[in-house]
Amino acid sequence: MKLSEMKQQANVVIDRMSEHFGISYSKERREELLSMLVGVIKDFPPPDPNDGAALISAERSRQMKEEGWSSSHDDQWRNGELATVAVCYVLNDTFGVWWPTSWDKKWWKPKDKIRNLVRAGALIAAEIDRLQRLADEGGDGR
Repeated sequence: MKLSEMKQQANVVIDRMSEHFGISYSKERREELLSMLVGVIKDFPPPDPNDGAALISAERSRQMKEEGWSSSHDDQWRNGELATVAVCYVLNDTFGVWWPTSWDKKWWKPKDKIRNLVRAGALIAAEIDRLQRLADEGGDGR
């Protein structure tokens, strides 16, 4: 990442901090913060967009933005259906089509091995998030 891009990102962070905390930074303090944040950004390069975790995160975001899935929608699946559907995508190449009867067939969209694993990972992430919300609300998270 170029220095100018790092400074731009750092300035966005400073502006958001200023808005959030209602603080007006002096020019000198802003320069100190800018220098510090650029140093942090240099230490943590952006993730490789082809990294498995990045692909899964991008797919989960796509599911929420394009398909309209939400936390409240995911919370309706209380019996491990999200994880079950993830398994369907993982095992598709080995065992062929198997799809839970509680889910509409229109959502069965297998692709190649990597794409199927990415979808499975996004579904597992959704199930983990659901279980964590349940635990936060006093449920057992199982």
